[in-house]
Amino acid sequence: MADDLLKELIARQEAQKKSMYPFSGTPEDAMQLTFEQLKGLFPRETNKASISPMSKLEKAIIPKGISAITLPWSNIRYRPEHVSPFMNVNRTMLGHELTHVKQNIDKGLIGRLLQIARESFIPYMDRPSEREARFEDKTNNLPQNIELPKE
Repeated sequence: MADDLLKELIARQEAQKKSMYPFSGTPEDAMQLTFEQLKGLFPRETNKASISPMSKLEKAIIPKGISAITLPWSNIRYRPEHVSPFMNVNRTMLGHELTHVKQNIDKGLIGRLLQIARESFIPYMDRPSEREARFEDKTNNLPQNIELPKE
C-alpha cells in the first residue's frame, strides 16, 4: 500500500514537472511559443508587439539583472540567457512586458515617453507603471516571485 502511494506521488510529480517543463528548444523558440500562448490574455498587445533577443549594444547598455524590456514603440527585447526552460517563468516575464505594451498603446508614444520621464526619479519598484504591470501579473494569474538565472 505504501509503495502504491509512493508510486502515485512520483507519477504526480513527474506530470507536474512536464507541465512546467515542456520545452527543450532554443530560447528564441521558447519565447515565441510563450508569446503565442499569451495571445488569449493579451490579444491587442500581441497584435501590436514584437519580440526579439537583445542586441549586443542593448546588452551592454541595459543592466545585467534585467531579463526583458519593452521599448516605447512596443518592441520587447529579452536576454536569451535569462529565458527559462520552465514556461511559467517565461509567461511571467513576457506577461509583464505585454502590460507595458498595453500602457504604450493606451497612452500613445508621446504620453508613454512623458510617463517614463516623470517616473525616472521614482525608485524602479515604486513606479506606477511597474506597480500596474505587477498587478496585471496577479490579475492574469501569472506565476509570481520568479528567480532569475545566476550568471
